[in-house]
Amino acid sequence: FFAMKFQGHEGTPSEISSQADELCLADYAERPLRLIDRPRMTGCQKLWTGIFYAQLVFQFVLGVAVYNSRNVIPADWGASRDNACPAGYIRHFHQCWSPELDAKRTTCLQARNEHSLDENAISSRRRLDGEKKSNKVSALLERHSRLPATTIAVASMLCVVMLFSLSFAAGCVTWGMFVFNGLLMLYGFYLTNNWMLLVAVAVIAALTLWRKDDIQAAIVAMKVGAEALQATPVVFLLCAAIQLVWFVYALIFMWTSAFSMPGSYDIGPTCRADAPSLAVRVFMTTGPFLFIVTTMFFRHCILAVCSMAVGAWSFPEETAHQGFTPHAAATLGLELAFSTSCGSVFVASVILGVVDYLRHKVMKSGMFWWADPTALVARLLWCALESTIGSLTRFALIGHMFQGDGLCHVASITGDMLQRRLPGILICGIVSEKVMRQLAMMGATGVGFFVWFWLDSTENYGFFSRVKSVADNYKADNSSDTLGNPGGIEMMVILLTLLMLWCVRNPVGAIIVAYLFASFDMDSGWVSSFLISVVLASFVAVIFNYFASVLEYSTDTAFYCMALEAESSKRNIRLAPLHEIAQKRAEEAAEADNNA
Repeated sequence: FFAMKFQGHEGTPSEISSQADELCLADYAERPLRLIDRPRMTGCQKLWTGIFYAQLVFQFVLGVAVYNSRNVIPADWGASRDNACPAGYIRHFHQCWSPELDAKRTTCLQARNEHSLDENAISSRRRLDGEKKSNKVSALLERHSRLPATTIAVASMLCVVMLFSLSFAAGCVTWGMFVFNGLLMLYGFYLTNNWMLLVAVAVIAALTLWRKDDIQAAIVAMKVGAEALQATPVVFLLCAAIQLVWFVYALIFMWTSAFSMPGSYDIGPTCRADAPSLAVRVFMTTGPFLFIVTTMFFRHCILAVCSMAVGAWSFPEETAHQGFTPHAAATLGLELAFSTSCGSVFVASVILGVVDYLRHKVMKSGMFWWADPTALVARLLWCALESTIGSLTRFALIGHMFQGDGLCHVASITGDMLQRRLPGILICGIVSEKVMRQLAMMGATGVGFFVWFWLDSTENYGFFSRVKSVADNYKADNSSDTLGNPGGIEMMVILLTLLMLWCVRNPVGAIIVAYLFASFDMDSGWVSSFLISVVLASFVAVIFNYFASVLEYSTDTAFYCMALEAESSKRNIRLAPLHEIAQKRAEEAAEADNNA
């Protein structure tokens, strides 16, 4: 948490001394929510805010530089040789080069005293054929023009169902998720004979029984958070706006990566256009990390909105005393996230961005990590570490949004308070996070397969009927096979499921990849129906991830409000279920100490 330390006491008035600056826990309990008279920005806060907006400007300028540095475009094979390239470009077989790039190549050849070069050896990139034949994807969309809107509408309805199901049946959803994961790992053992999957099932089962009270606390917090969201529907509108801004940003970023970078080259040592340009090299070096950090920032903006709304709902008297309503508090949270609290939100984003970036760099075991015992252990350990850091950072940011004090100071107070009032708070936070994320991932995957199956059945492509026929024949021919010796049909289904899961976990990238494939002349109904299902599943994944984030952050805020209120003598009926859980845990802990 070096970034928190470096940030210091941001967000506090410069004219107040450091002793008076750091409010104690009693002050937080007395005034749990500061909607007015919030601390002013200090130099450190302004520095981090400036860094955030500077890196946004840097990304924009870098993207424009990459776009303007394009100097290779595919030639139009449908036109004559003289008209195959735009005006000013020089044709080099299947490519059109800019005069500047051609001049660099000529200079390179002259420097090496080479008067000829085998043009056929020039490395070529994927070309988009200018002659468009029948586009099966567009034809399918024309025949089923209502499918995208219907899918989005169904996804929105499923989000509403998820909200009310967590209000009334959070326990069934949570425990059902644990059972489903256990069965999934057992099936993975059946496919791969990876004994570590059995060990993982045993460990998860033991931890579940050991920390069942913490899981029950997470279930109660999910109910409270869902009730708070039902009372403040404006949260969904504000968070949807934030998610839309992120989606546009991510789409531009991925579009630049997929379409601008492949056309920006420099002359390499062999006098061939096979070296990336300077703009592309800078983009490849800095772009991924900045994209992750910016994505985390938008997610934390959603956290800011949810925390202020749920906090105002949890403390109605304090909110009314300061002249606010929960809806106005949610709007204030959005304003603070981009103004006085921008530095704190960005620091939290950098922390989680570094963790996520390291995960992408370290966890390179591929799609079949579940078949490798060592990779499985590494995944479990990293998942625990990542979830712990994420929970601590989220609670610290919630405390900052409530009070406006520095992240480091708020984190120290928040950690002690939560551990004292609810010792298993980190377990609770991890459970709520994983349940929400898995619901989103499974829901989007299910929608994608349903769209694929519906298109396949409607157009009579016969893919799924062929799969069923192969499965029936396999069962008839291998009725005596033993456990742990699955056939190819199971592996094919697993591969398709993993591919769809990858798409919903990387929705923007999946949309770009699907667009690239759809740009080629593919008359296969199997491929076209799958591409449409991938695109729609990716859009649904964006919606579900947004909704899961709102529910997750509302649950975390409910935990924080309960612990903060427990420090005072006041009790709010809205948080009564959480107080009962905390009281029960305290009594059990006291009884265990007495017995010891």
